[in-house]
Amino acid sequence: AVGPYADDERRVFMFISYDCPYCEQTWAGMEEWGRTLPEPFRFVLVPIFRGDKRMDAAATGFYVVRELAAHRLPEYNRLAFAAAKQARSAADFVQVLRRMGFGQAAIDAAVNKTITQNRSARAMMLVRRYRVTATPFFAVGGRYTTHAGFTGGSYPLLAQLLNGLVSDVLSAQA
Repeated sequence: AVGPYADDERRVFMFISYDCPYCEQTWAGMEEWGRTLPEPFRFVLVPIFRGDKRMDAAATGFYVVRELAAHRLPEYNRLAFAAAKQARSAADFVQVLRRMGFGQAAIDAAVNKTITQNRSARAMMLVRRYRVTATPFFAVGGRYTTHAGFTGGSYPLLAQLLNGLVSDVLSAQA
C-alpha cells in the first residue's frame, strides 16, 4: 500500500525499461489488459529514467513519439526493445526515431517542447513516488504497487492480482 495519491486514483501505471526482457515480453499483453479496465481507469505505460544516458534516451524517445505520432507508440516500443539489445549509446535510440521516419528537426523540436519536458519529469517523479525497484512494476489507483515477484513470476496471476487491486480502489471510491 502507498499513498493515497489522489492525482493517480484513476490510473494503472506499468513502469518499464527498454533493456528489461520481461518488459519486452509483457508490455503488449498488459496494454491489451489495460484496455479492459472499467471507466474511469486508464492504463499508462511509463518508461523509466535512471540516469543512464543510453537508456534515458530510449525513454525520451517514447515521449518524442507520443508528441509526434502517439498512435505509433507500439511500433516505437518494439523497435526500442530490439535496439536496446545492441545499443551502445543514446544515438542508437535517435536512430530508431530516424528509422521511423522522423526528421532530426522534428525530434529536436519534440524533445524541447514543454509538454515533452513535463511528461519526462512526471515519469521521473512517479518512479520516485512509487519507489520502483524492478521492472515491470505496477502502481494501481495511487494506492498500491506490485510486480511479478509477488506472483512467483506468473503473469496470468499478476493480471488477477491487478484486477483485484483495481476493484479495491473502485470500491473505496464509491
